[in-house]
Amino acid sequence: MFLSKYFRFFVYQTVRTLNRESSLGKRYSTAAVQKKIDTSFVGALKSIVGDTNVSTADAVREQHGHDESHHDVAMPDVVVFAESVDHVSKVSKLCNDTKVPLIPFGSGTGLEGGVNALQGGVCLDVSKMDQIVQVNAEDFDCTVQPGVMRLGLNSYLRDTGLWFPI
Repeated sequence: MFLSKYFRFFVYQTVRTLNRESSLGKRYSTAAVQKKIDTSFVGALKSIVGDTNVSTADAVREQHGHDESHHDVAMPDVVVFAESVDHVSKVSKLCNDTKVPLIPFGSGTGLEGGVNALQGGVCLDVSKMDQIVQVNAEDFDCTVQPGVMRLGLNSYLRDTGLWFPI
């Protein structure tokens, strides 16, 4: 009995939240970001990052529509593979200007469904941004691009005596 009441309340609150405007106003409401991505938008993305770094293939979209969580797949409309900070900046600006949702994607190992594209949109994969920019062994820090994986970083750091734990 208690669980039933709790579940109804939860569903009511969820539906109420999804149907209301954002506290930031209509510009950022759920309804404002529900747009279909057309070929001209995909063309604009290709002009920013190049043809080979944009995919609308179902297999690629499915891979980028889930992580390690229990949530169902929610595919983005298009996947963009950024290779530079400039790519990230320009794609972000395009999505913001056209009010298309932008979902960042690292390695897909998240546990909470953060990469699920519930409203469609653009999935921005940063895995190609995998450079180690700087290592400062004296201060025990380093600067890396977002696509650097822990094992690759530790392999690079091996000769310095440093180690990046989980």
